[in-house]
Amino acid sequence: YVGKVGRLYAIYRCDDPEAPALYSDPESLSLAMKKQMRWMWLGLLFWLIWPVALFWDEWPLLFHYPAEFARELILRAEVLIPIYGVMLANILFSAVICVLNSMSIRKFLGHKNEWKKTYLQPAIASAGMGLLAAGVYYGLFALTRRPFIALMIAVLLAVAAYLILYVVVTGTGEEEMRRFPMGGKVVKILRILKIYR
Repeated sequence: YVGKVGRLYAIYRCDDPEAPALYSDPESLSLAMKKQMRWMWLGLLFWLIWPVALFWDEWPLLFHYPAEFARELILRAEVLIPIYGVMLANILFSAVICVLNSMSIRKFLGHKNEWKKTYLQPAIASAGMGLLAAGVYYGLFALTRRPFIALMIAVLLAVAAYLILYVVVTGTGEEEMRRFPMGGKVVKILRILKIYR
């Protein structure tokens, strides 16, 4: 035990040169990701429920009169602008926490994060996922003029695209993937998709 950073983070160190690098072994990554996955699902649930509750009276317009629904969204900009502000604040918060965590680890442990594996490769996978999701959404919307259908299909394809792109970009092997939360199921899906052979 080395010390604490504020009330949240306890810092430990190991002098054994045979010990794996901090957060690079799959077991500790899996433990850390289980908690992150819980928060991610709670956040996703919140972002799905909030717009439904916020625009409860307008949802019938979306399916029967899409032009009126768009007009209502524009007229209710005082509601939407704070929503976008919260979304941008979440993105900024995540970026700031990444930088501050990296600085604390370097300061207290002398460990330098692998920027390529930790930040760059997931960012590349995210960018590819975003481009695919946008393309699918706008393409389907142009064909069907149904924003809800286009959005649902785009989101489902975005999840699959990120998984595939992450594995391809990072070169995550089958054994390493099995140690992630729900890794066995993910490996089965990737075998069906011929990513793992």
